[in-house]
Amino acid sequence: MRSMVFVFSLAFLFSVSSCGTQSKKKKTSYKPGERPTWLFEPGKACKSYELCAVGEAPGSLGADVAARKNLAKVFETKVTSELNVKTTSSSTIKEEVVTGRVDEDVQEKIREQTEQVLRGVQINEVFEGKESYFALAVLDKRQASKRIASEIEAVDTEMRAYVNDGRRSSLNKALKKYYIRNNLNERHQFLSGRRIASPVSLTSILNKKRKKRELGTTVKVKFDEVGGISEVNHLIISHLLENDFKVVTGDDRRSKFTILGSLKKEEQHMNVKGFKRYKFFLQLKSQNNDGEKIGALDFDTVQTGRSLQHAYENAMPEIRSFLDDKLGELNID
Repeated sequence: MRSMVFVFSLAFLFSVSSCGTQSKKKKTSYKPGERPTWLFEPGKACKSYELCAVGEAPGSLGADVAARKNLAKVFETKVTSELNVKTTSSSTIKEEVVTGRVDEDVQEKIREQTEQVLRGVQINEVFEGKESYFALAVLDKRQASKRIASEIEAVDTEMRAYVNDGRRSSLNKALKKYYIRNNLNERHQFLSGRRIASPVSLTSILNKKRKKRELGTTVKVKFDEVGGISEVNHLIISHLLENDFKVVTGDDRRSKFTILGSLKKEEQHMNVKGFKRYKFFLQLKSQNNDGEKIGALDFDTVQTGRSLQHAYENAMPEIRSFLDDKLGELNID
């Protein structure tokens, strides 16, 4: 099981480097052969409420980018090492059928929110050496902690709403929010020295999910897909399992609910050699065990590709996002 402790990818580090706020850097004059202390010990140039890092590159702009990138690394390393984050909660949640895909969704959201925090990085000093430029990046931990506290407050609002709603899909979304909140809170504790109490406990979310699972609600899925690929069919089944339903197969098996659906295609004109454009139509409806319609969903997207398969693959992220957000509206809870 992967720990939910977040590790920055190189791509993210670069994005943080290039999207910081406008710098308040200064270029101090030094005597020939003299080098500033912060070049070797950036911490000595920091106030108690700051976090600092140095970057080096052949040019001034490159040094700025390298300094921001290194500060992001320092920030994450200090969070994980000083707080010694445990993996117990992550393991517990994994046992509650939270999948790797959910794990990826959560990490992506944490990456976005942490990037917002690190946009407060400033370049305070630049030194021009004989062969390289050096830059000193500084993060005001007080301001950064305020930004994280604001993010946590927004997550809390959503998490409470999902728990109060109480539907299976909402409880699963609340669980994702708890993950995100916990990671943000770790960063807030590092920056400010304190944690922000959660209005919803992990235990309460898991208990509500467990009660839903113990109902043993069965759902049958009948889905026709473009070219018989069946990826959307598997995605729907995966989503149902995540939300504590039991999925049954076979026409002779009875179920409390049935989901009927299809993904159809319509080729559209495109005057570009080697490419094709398709409009994909996703239709879903739900029935109770008496065959009565109780819910319906429709979605369409237009995608281009070198083939039908390629266009289909390009459509999948939007279809996946739609199902994650809307499948709970089929009224089968």
